[in-house]
Amino acid sequence: MGVSRAEATYLAGFVKGGGRLVILSNGYPASNELLSYMGINASFTNATIIDPAFNAMNQYLPIAVMLNNPVIAANASFIALNNATALRINSSFIPMAVTSPSSNSSLGPGPLPVAAGLPYGKGYVILISSPAIFMNSMIGEYGNARLLKSLCIGSTAFLAANLPSRSPPHLVRVAVYGLWSLLSAFPINYLASLAPLIIAILLNWVKSNRST
Repeated sequence: MGVSRAEATYLAGFVKGGGRLVILSNGYPASNELLSYMGINASFTNATIIDPAFNAMNQYLPIAVMLNNPVIAANASFIALNNATALRINSSFIPMAVTSPSSNSSLGPGPLPVAAGLPYGKGYVILISSPAIFMNSMIGEYGNARLLKSLCIGSTAFLAANLPSRSPPHLVRVAVYGLWSLLSAFPINYLASLAPLIIAILLNWVKSNRST
């Protein structure tokens, strides 16, 4: 089951009104379908990135360099990826993170874009091609936790990763970690930024389970 046009229309309105849509995916068809419905000329490829030289543990955990950008505050210098794929984006996108020159994929050698933002109405659509970076096993690596905070602070964040998902444990971990970190470090009003994320997770989970 893919993303419906009604869901895409809702998300488009959310972003145009000033929201921030963060899509975490490494090539799941529904994510690209969502981009198409929103009129965005970009895609998550299935070209897995490896980096034998600049990685967190092995070549499938490449390290990406965060770039200064107007989309979010770049509080992290590096982020550790897990099973990331290359993004296919156009010049309308603002690059936010790229892999090293020693990285490679079936699309060609690095540097390869793995995070990028697109101005969309009054808000931004942000693509990140490594859904696993906010899992428990990855959140403490390099600047992953700081990236999560930067994505959630300052405006509403709505995350959609590899939709639809019958069992989205990594997204639940994102929500739990985000709530814990924001509660411990920031005023309570920032917690509201994660509400759409939690609602999206629960609604998608319930919807998927009912369809089986």
